[in-house]
Amino acid sequence: MQLALYELPDDYFLEFVPRIERVTIDEVSRVMRQHVDPGRLTTVVVGDLDAIEPDLRRLGLGDPVVVPHDSF
Repeated sequence: MQLALYELPDDYFLEFVPRIERVTIDEVSRVMRQHVDPGRLTTVVVGDLDAIEPDLRRLGLGDPVVVPHDSF
């Protein structure tokens, strides 16, 4: 169904993994530099703050903002 919906070639899924495996680290890094602004990223971590806070602080991501699980 996806092949027809998106007008993909018949061998798209057979070729997908080999094409992804050919992507190099340098290519990914180049594209990331072009399209991703690290200053605009948000990191979401789910877990017990008491258990993970020391490791989070070592990452240097800033002070954690705790969102209670029942606030959704």
